[in-house]
Amino acid sequence: MNENSTIANSAPIALLSTAEPKGIHPRTRIFQKYQLILVDFGAMIASIFIALWLNGLSVEHPTFNVATGSIPVLWICAAYFGAYSNSALVSYTRSVSGFAQGLIAAVSICLLFLFAVKATNQISRLSLSMGLFGGAIIATLFRFYLVRRNRRRTGTFVDRVIVFEDDVAIHQSENFGHVPVTHIDIGQILNNPAQFEAISQSVVGMDRVVVSCSRERRNEWSKLLRGLDVQGEIFDRALNEIGIVGTADLEGKRTFVVTPNALNLRQQLVKRLFDIFVASVAIILLSPILLAAAIAILIEDGRPVLFLQRRTGQGNRSFNIFKFRSMSHALRDDAATMVTSRNDPRVTRVGNFIRKTSIDELPQLFNVLLGHMSVVGPRPHAIVGRVQERLYWDIDPRYWERHKIKPGMTGLAQVRGFRGATHEERHLTDRVAADLEYLADWSILKDIRILFATLRVVVHDSAY
Repeated sequence: MNENSTIANSAPIALLSTAEPKGIHPRTRIFQKYQLILVDFGAMIASIFIALWLNGLSVEHPTFNVATGSIPVLWICAAYFGAYSNSALVSYTRSVSGFAQGLIAAVSICLLFLFAVKATNQISRLSLSMGLFGGAIIATLFRFYLVRRNRRRTGTFVDRVIVFEDDVAIHQSENFGHVPVTHIDIGQILNNPAQFEAISQSVVGMDRVVVSCSRERRNEWSKLLRGLDVQGEIFDRALNEIGIVGTADLEGKRTFVVTPNALNLRQQLVKRLFDIFVASVAIILLSPILLAAAIAILIEDGRPVLFLQRRTGQGNRSFNIFKFRSMSHALRDDAATMVTSRNDPRVTRVGNFIRKTSIDELPQLFNVLLGHMSVVGPRPHAIVGRVQERLYWDIDPRYWERHKIKPGMTGLAQVRGFRGATHEERHLTDRVAADLEYLADWSILKDIRILFATLRVVVHDSAY
């Protein structure tokens, strides 16, 4: 028997998974996405038809043509906003918000087109509005049904993942399949089509294959993974401990990314425009309060009205923060070496009032306009902050990470009640945790929610 026949007739290796991976099968995902597309189409057509009928119009009316012609635009816009993404199959927010944003964008585009060709008078605005609203309701209800069904079956896990545990232990989970592979010879598999096929058959229907192996076995596993038609990954305990989030290219050499930009360029632009708008409007509306506070400070304690202090800003670079002076000029603490305490003798009567009502923070609106700060973000701390003689970064090593973006006038920590002086270590760790949570999932909607939530806690007992 020659070598070729020996290889062809060799027994395939045995692979035994200890758990069936969760997630939605790729074919099922494709089918469900087509369902969403068809339901969106059917919901819009049916709703427009019923709306026209209720208003005594027929499908020959130009409104019906406009509605049907806008559906391809809706598909494109909804897809852009993630309404047909994998996460939309298990996330209510992703599915519904993506569809809603796509519908708004599609309607806006179509109306602009009609306005440009001067055809807006030919459509029935009532019928179109009724049809779009009805279609949106039907499409939303189906999305809720689909997401609820998927979550009951697979939870929020979308990808089907299988883990090959070689000579490095990795935790087991009900969300992915787990296959011990310490008994197999990778070098032999790479020279045996029958055994390679056994590996390949075990990953059919998977999205990702993760191998947990030592550094010595990594090269052979990499060769094997490149021969599979799924995403191949290698788990490395050392890299996992330092927090690798991806890889990048440096003139053909791969580098490990340990921290990405907190916001991409589009997000930075949106946040900056939001800051400029809010700060400008606030300065105009609050100008009487700003003027009254300045006059009150002058009358009680003279100049200066403003207090400038170095604070830690974006990228851990310092900047001068603007505040209304609330302490006696003779007893000021420019370096913030002493934490303000209750009934602090350095605080003036006017200062006590403006601190409790947060009026002393209003000059930071000019920091926002100058680009030093944002309306919403982690609050800027003094450069050398301490809790009971311990430095902030000694208490929580993650402290430096909160400065990935511009500091804010208010933030998630503040609306949760983590504000005022830091007398205990938990006061700091709670704030850092909230700040990092804010950074991990930023959106302009979150900034708006935090801004409105701040209005409820402007006056608080923690300020003194």
